[in-house]
Amino acid sequence: MSDSMQWKFDLIKRGDRTPTPWGTVTFIGLRTLDLPLQHALLSGLGATLISKVGLATAVPASTAILQTGIPLIDSLGHPTNALLFLFATGSTAKQVYWLTRLSKESFPARAAATVSFFNTLVNSVNALLFLTFATTSLRSVPALSIPISLPFLSSSSVEVPLSTVVGTLMYVVGITLETVSEQQRKAFKDAPENQGKVCKVGVWRWARHINYFG
Repeated sequence: MSDSMQWKFDLIKRGDRTPTPWGTVTFIGLRTLDLPLQHALLSGLGATLISKVGLATAVPASTAILQTGIPLIDSLGHPTNALLFLFATGSTAKQVYWLTRLSKESFPARAAATVSFFNTLVNSVNALLFLTFATTSLRSVPALSIPISLPFLSSSSVEVPLSTVVGTLMYVVGITLETVSEQQRKAFKDAPENQGKVCKVGVWRWARHINYFG
């Protein structure tokens, strides 16, 4: 593939450090707007859409385990719904941090809108698959019964599939590795003596694109 074709399909203008304030505003705005959408899907809208197409939902609408006294949290009903919303929030925060503090390359509004739309689409599909009986991870086995006595839970124990525990650990490790690697690369590139050099310090000693692995 020619260099021109590679440039055409690269949303970020590599090496171009022209300020793109509209791209930044667009990205932050659209990524932030994704959060109320994900909350709506996980707190009832998703189940309604699933029922309208004739599919069964994973958790009955009457199930409400979370009782924190905070409507924003309690409306999510199940702890795993809250966990998914937390994942979406963490990813948005990480991406905004990357754009505003770590990246120096141009990010035009069109590219920002494309990336934001893709993230929202993936988050929404994941939420709907989780809420659907046939595809939810809540039915995966084995499941761990965790005895928890907390004032904001209506049940004294919560059943959590092992896949959820593994997925949570992978999320934490992945987002941490990605963030740390990009911080290390920025510190390396900012040093005048490293201009033009390939970053091979810290976690970058493990792989050429360790941030993508994260």
